[in-house]
Amino acid sequence: MFLQNLRSETAFSHLSLEQNPYSTALMSSNVKLEDYSNYLQKLYGFVLGFETYVFPLLKNIDSDIELRRKRVLMQNDLQNLQIDLSTIPVVPKNYFELHYPDALNALGGLYVLEGSMLGGVMIKKHLFEILQEKVVGNTQYLTGYGSETGKVWKNFLNILSNSVKDAETEKIVINSAKNTFDLLNTWIATSA
Repeated sequence: MFLQNLRSETAFSHLSLEQNPYSTALMSSNVKLEDYSNYLQKLYGFVLGFETYVFPLLKNIDSDIELRRKRVLMQNDLQNLQIDLSTIPVVPKNYFELHYPDALNALGGLYVLEGSMLGGVMIKKHLFEILQEKVVGNTQYLTGYGSETGKVWKNFLNILSNSVKDAETEKIVINSAKNTFDLLNTWIATSA
C-alpha cells in the first residue's frame, strides 16, 4: 500500500518535472546534442550535492549506497561532451541540509534519483535513435546499472518499504519525494 501511495501522491510533481522544457527537449524528435548536454549539466548540479551531503545519512540504511553514486558517470559524460565541470552551478550544502535533515527525508529524495534510472533507459534509446553516433560514449549516466537496472530498482524499493514503519514515516518519505521532484524541476528550470 505504501508504494502505491508514494506513486499516486508524487504523480503530479513527477509529471511536472517530465514536462519541464529541458526534459521535453530530450524526448523531442529534433533533440540536439546541446539539449542533452544542457540537461545533464543541470542534473549534475543537483546530483553532486545530493551525493555529497545526503548519501552519508543513508549509509546505515542502504548497504548499496555506494553503488548508487552516479556523479563519476555524469562527469565522464560531461567531459566527453567537452564541458568544463568547474563551470557547472551546484546546489549549495545548506539547501540539502534544509530539505534532507534525516534518513527518511533522504530516502524520499533517493526514490526520485533512483527512479530516474528507469527513465534514463528510455532517454538513452531515444537519443541513439535521433543523434546516433553523436552520443556514443556520452551516455554512461543514462546507462546506469545496465541490464541490472530493474533488479537494483526492486532492491531499493524493498529497502524503502522496510524503512517505512507507520503512517508518520510514510508521510515523511512521500513528502520528501514530492518535494524532491519539485526541487529538481525548479533547479533545472532556473539554474544558470
